Amino acid sequence: MSYEGYEQYWCKNGHYWAADCYSPEPICHICKEKAVFENSVDETNCEGVGYIKPELLDSCICPTCKRIIERKYKIPTKKETHDTGDQSSK
Repeated sequence: MSYEGYEQYWCKNGHYWAADCYSPEPICHICKEKAVFENSVDETNCEGVGYIKPELLDSCICPTCKRIIERKYKIPTKKETHDTGDQSSK
């Protein structure tokens, strides 16, 4: 049986993104910082085992066009990762 899943990432500035589990080193696409928190989500049986819902803290919106420029999220703790049943935080 093969593994299917993805990684959830948070950088030190609170930016969140997700990428395929086989992606190269996680670098934030907004600030170019490395991920400080990583979480694996197992999608092998389409169940999303280990998923942590990102908690939005702040959004920066362009005053001219009203588009979201940047979002910042709370960086999860190891306890939150263990509460989901996932043991992959690094």
